[in-house]
Amino acid sequence: MHDDENDQHQRGLRILVVDDNHDAATSMSMLLELEGHRTGTVHNGLEAVREATRVRYDARSCST
Repeated sequence: MHDDENDQHQRGLRILVVDDNHDAATSMSMLLELEGHRTGTVHNGLEAVREATRVRYDARSCST
């Protein structure tokens, strides 16, 4: 594995969790953090757009 990829794997991903259900969003964030990822959590689409322009995320987790 390339050094940059290995460093990212060791640090985990930065993931934005988007869910209008606050408990579900918090639970998902906690599970992802237990796996070594860094998370942000928002509860609607407008907040998601604002947060995604403020912080660079590697992935987004959205539920419907």
